[in-house]
Amino acid sequence: KVMTEEPAAPTNVRKTVPPGVGATTLRALQKLPADRFATPAEFSAALSGATTARTAAHLPHTAPSRGHWKQIAIAAGVVAVAGVAFGVWAGRHQSPAPTVRLTVAFPAGEQIRSVSTRRFAFSRDGSRIVYVGPDSASGNQLWVRDLNSLTARPLPGTNEAQGPFFSPDGQSVGYLTGNPGDLRVVPIDGGPSVTVVRDSAVQWGADWAPDGSIYFSHATSQLARVPARGGRIEVLSHIDSASGVTEHDWPQALPGGKWALIQLWHSSMSDAELGLADLANGTTTSILQGLYGRYVPTGHIIYATYTGSLLRVPFDVSSGKLTGAPVAIAEQVQVDANSGAAQFSVSDNGVLAYMTGGGTGSAQVVWVDRTGKQTAVDSTWRGQFSTSALAPDDSRLAVTVFGAGEQVFIKRLPGGPVSRLSFVGVNNSRPAWVPGGRYVTFISAQGGGAVRRQAWIQRADGSADAEPLATDPRGVEEVEWTPDGKRFLLRIGASNGARDIVIGTAGDSVRQPLVAGPADEFAPAVSPDGRWFAYVSNASGRNEIFVRLLDDPGAGRTQVSLNGGEEPRWAPSGKELYYRTRSGEMMAAEVTLGPTFTARIPRVLFTAANMSTDNFHHAYAVGRDGRFLMVNQGASGTADLVMVFNWFEELKGRE
Repeated sequence: KVMTEEPAAPTNVRKTVPPGVGATTLRALQKLPADRFATPAEFSAALSGATTARTAAHLPHTAPSRGHWKQIAIAAGVVAVAGVAFGVWAGRHQSPAPTVRLTVAFPAGEQIRSVSTRRFAFSRDGSRIVYVGPDSASGNQLWVRDLNSLTARPLPGTNEAQGPFFSPDGQSVGYLTGNPGDLRVVPIDGGPSVTVVRDSAVQWGADWAPDGSIYFSHATSQLARVPARGGRIEVLSHIDSASGVTEHDWPQALPGGKWALIQLWHSSMSDAELGLADLANGTTTSILQGLYGRYVPTGHIIYATYTGSLLRVPFDVSSGKLTGAPVAIAEQVQVDANSGAAQFSVSDNGVLAYMTGGGTGSAQVVWVDRTGKQTAVDSTWRGQFSTSALAPDDSRLAVTVFGAGEQVFIKRLPGGPVSRLSFVGVNNSRPAWVPGGRYVTFISAQGGGAVRRQAWIQRADGSADAEPLATDPRGVEEVEWTPDGKRFLLRIGASNGARDIVIGTAGDSVRQPLVAGPADEFAPAVSPDGRWFAYVSNASGRNEIFVRLLDDPGAGRTQVSLNGGEEPRWAPSGKELYYRTRSGEMMAAEVTLGPTFTARIPRVLFTAANMSTDNFHHAYAVGRDGRFLMVNQGASGTADLVMVFNWFEELKGRE
């Protein structure tokens, strides 16, 4: 169809496109070289007179389908044509050029990967994008695509890269590895990567300022700055833990050098805020609730909500004040629940791009077998879901649902009703069933305000209010029960990144440390026989899966993963240990339990990059029949981009 169907006219997509411009652009899209313009100069000359010339072509009146635009984008390079057209228009005409929206598809083997951080970024001049794509070994690497090209090219040596960002001149790309890990820089035309920051940058964002500084999220969860060539790291911001803030993410240096725009993370994306970090004294000020703010040259902040809405709000960079009310720009934009990363980017010359498929009502809870085949738990049940947990007998599902904040709901399986369990507070998540199936525990900030989240317990039938289970001054972020239901493991949160795992008993405030230290340890999972527990540690600089004895954790540890891993879960039989990789692979390692623990080399069961993840917990469950209960985000891991050219003119017109 791509080679046989005629391209659709731009005037059918946007009525404000002048007929002459539409005809000129349509000629540039013709399949036969003899029917197109011979040179860019000829195209420019034709476009310059397009507003006065009358077209003789009889353009079709049928509006093109979304799929047809994909074909045009792939077959004719319409993105490049549109970019040139608007550049010529802006230079030769006083009237504003029209805004055009296009959907851009990526060929097989070059798609944007679904990762829990920033997936792509525009260069400042809007001429190219860099994104996280596949490598040759089922992992991730960076790819670059010029907008005047139909194909992308990989950047060698960028394996496991996350959160890419451009240098101001567009000649280099920065990226992050691990969590925490390195901050590295690589030339856009290829060459070795240079490590700027080692083992102390987290994947929640970096920004390359015009003065040559790189602002990034430090392993201490604070805003930091380092020269792009390397050198001394300055930690710039102070965490206001009294207000419940735990992290400063997604920095952007603002014009004037006084502030950086940051995301103030509390406990989830439903209570995150946008704020300003004073670069002189490190204080922070909240300016509005939202996620992933980006300042653009028109004097607006573009940001997202946890429901997938993209908004803009006018902002005075000199005073640091909002000067108007937010206005919606787009819906169904992909937003990552773990980091708040909204998948959009804006160039300095007014090209907006965003990934669709997220937002309200798009996710679905599915069963996934060992081959990766998905079956909906209930085909009529869609929403915004996050972490899920199965009752011990697989008869019920507890799941985190986004709506009025985060709440825990219970669904009877397979097709039974859904009932809300948590009602107090707005940050209730990460449910876990108590063995026996009568109670559910979850994490909540039910005290409100600046209170850190703690562990609560509630009857699964909702017949009584939730009661406190365990508290800690640093906050509790996970609960994992032993099979006998007598003890539980807690992951204690910390704003400096040093998350620890402790064990306790209901009714007893004494907690014994299992794994604690300067590294992050999290996502505990107790083996079916109750002897062992698996967990994630980043002590090596990369998240890996380890196993220790529950009652003698100091006896040593066994590493199970080989090249990184997260979200460990045991097979009900105790014969396998599962975990996930950053590229969406479900791994399985055959294990032997008993007085000693052994594990064989893990193997890939399937890859499902479009499933919800939880970098510091478990976003999936394992059924008694060996299937996996997961949340399909409602957008494939190879989502397309919506690109909006000349968007700044539209933005100004809405004031």
